Amino acid sequence: MNLIWTKQFLKKYRKWELRHPHLKIKSRERILLFEKDPFHPALKTHSLVNELDGFWAFSINYEYRIIFIFHENNQDVILLNIGTHDEVY
Repeated sequence: MNLIWTKQFLKKYRKWELRHPHLKIKSRERILLFEKDPFHPALKTHSLVNELDGFWAFSINYEYRIIFIFHENNQDVILLNIGTHDEVY
């Protein structure tokens, strides 16, 4: 699987890491795990509904999530947002 880090996501991710240095390693581990197995049970990957229909999310921990979409070929994933449930939904 190929992860596509949009400029917007990369900017948000860098700011998020600065605000949460204690989660820096865990977030990178989760992204690597997602890259290997996007539906690993530890990630709690799930599809979103209503206004976010077609979007997906996986968990960094109980509080923080990454929002993404599968590209047309389902081999590419576009990372879109990172934050708490209230920030990204």
